[in-house]
Amino acid sequence: MFEVAQDLHFTNVIWQIVLPLILSLIDIITGYLQARINNDVQSSVMREGLIHKFLQILIMIISFLIEFSFGVKISTITCVYLCIMELTSIVENLKKAGLDLKIFEIFIGKEEKDDETK
Repeated sequence: MFEVAQDLHFTNVIWQIVLPLILSLIDIITGYLQARINNDVQSSVMREGLIHKFLQILIMIISFLIEFSFGVKISTITCVYLCIMELTSIVENLKKAGLDLKIFEIFIGKEEKDDETK
């Protein structure tokens, strides 16, 4: 059991690759679901979103290449940034889908909430 817990550390390279990919998939699913709920499914928006996901994966690959080639510890920072960005997008999608929870203010900030009240 202890070995399994050690394998789940984010410092493991596999998790640095897999977690952003899983979060990207969840973001795609929640984005599509919120668009369906709001009757706003547009292929051009989906195509643009998928291109952005592809570019994010490319950035992640480049960060690993830089780290392995030059020894610059950049991949962990890049993957953490991508995870935060994906989590924020997932929360925004859930809010657009109609889930209005207080925890959303942590991710999307109070500025967006203030913009909605105006």
